[in-house]
Amino acid sequence: MSIPQEVQTLVSQWAALQRCGDAAGCADLYSEDGVINSFTKPIKAEGRTEIEAMHRSWFDAGEVNQRIRIRDARVEGDLGYLLAEWRGDFPWNDRYYKPITGTVLSALNRRTDGLLQFRASNLTLGTFADAFLGLSK
Repeated sequence: MSIPQEVQTLVSQWAALQRCGDAAGCADLYSEDGVINSFTKPIKAEGRTEIEAMHRSWFDAGEVNQRIRIRDARVEGDLGYLLAEWRGDFPWNDRYYKPITGTVLSALNRRTDGLLQFRASNLTLGTFADAFLGLSK
């Protein structure tokens, strides 16, 4: 499957902002009324201010080495979607980092300047994280 270049560009921008811990920059990739539903606290962020705070809380938790792999994406006109796997390393026992994985499904829409932005994202834990955190019981 071919991933649309404009989706690749959006994801590359997000990944670069994640790597440098730029919470405001990550929030700017969302629409003004964007939404993130997450498995972490806060569970839901609505609007750029809350989305920025959510990203900051992830960075403050010590997450490093965030990666994303696009599994599927499509854009038609002003709307699109992204399905991807994510992985980040989180501090564990003051000395080690443990990988946490999951899936993100995002709705995309086009800004007035023609570029894509995130409208809504839903984050879930992957099977490794489920087992690691004891959530699969």
